[in-house]
Amino acid sequence: MPTIIVDNKKGLFQKAATTANPAGTLAGHKSVVKTVNGDLANQTLTQEDSGKIFLVGGDAGPITFPVGEAGWEGTFVATGSFHAALVVSGAAAATVSAVTVVGQELGADASTHAVEITAGIGATFGTSVVAAGDTLKVKVLKADSLILMETRTAT
Repeated sequence: MPTIIVDNKKGLFQKAATTANPAGTLAGHKSVVKTVNGDLANQTLTQEDSGKIFLVGGDAGPITFPVGEAGWEGTFVATGSFHAALVVSGAAAATVSAVTVVGQELGADASTHAVEITAGIGATFGTSVVAAGDTLKVKVLKADSLILMETRTAT
């Protein structure tokens, strides 16, 4: 089985596997990074945004991601503190209550925890304790019904 390489000269191509690039791997690809600030308040993401890393901070407003198809994923990374709490939630085809959010519960109050995951709603970056590098990963596991959220604290 070959390995797949992506580079600026050849684009996407196959080559024989090596110790550095074992068989069945993909190398050389990059993640797309998108900054979401106050100028993009109330941001609605699309299927084309799947797989991106979103840098959020300052005056970023609510962010809604699509839940209509399984497989959508995104990573939200705080660049510093927020002026107001930032809610990241899924846009359900029917109602928000139809979507089950599962993940690590960090506490009952977003003002004392960096990111709070709330079943049926999504996640909230608090204002006072968020630090640069605090991260929220989102994966839609089942269309319109199941979302996995994972958080990591920078410190």
